[in-house]
Amino acid sequence: MSDELEGRIARLEATVEAFVSTVRSQFDNTSEQFESLYKHIDGLRDAIQQRDRTPWANLIAAGALLLAVITMVAQGYIRDLQRMQDLQDRGIGVLRNHIGDGHPATTQRYLQAEIDHIEDNDANLRKWIRDHDRRELDFYHEYLRDRGITPHPSTSVAP
Repeated sequence: MSDELEGRIARLEATVEAFVSTVRSQFDNTSEQFESLYKHIDGLRDAIQQRDRTPWANLIAAGALLLAVITMVAQGYIRDLQRMQDLQDRGIGVLRNHIGDGHPATTQRYLQAEIDHIEDNDANLRKWIRDHDRRELDFYHEYLRDRGITPHPSTSVAP
């Protein structure tokens, strides 16, 4: 009977060892799957954080470009204003000289010529600004059309 008992105990030990081995392998497998799950969750968290970041580099570059364009336009406008101020100062000086010399007819003709010249410059400057605005708006409309967006008719520049 002891042989039979020893055989049963040996089979029981083998069964328990197999069961323990199965439990350990399941535990190891579950641990590996949890580690994989944690890695995927960390990856998703990083992706979400990356998406929510403000693109400062792009914003700063756009701001610098805008500042450069505004500076260039302002320099041209200031230069034209300075040129007109110089013309006005020169005209006032000539007018004073003619008035001092007693030549009202000459002064009137010169004054009218200067006024005509300033009006021509003003008209040319206004035309240049209108053409520049139209080219800029055409570029903007083309940009929108390329992306499948129809520009609103109220954004057109008068001819």
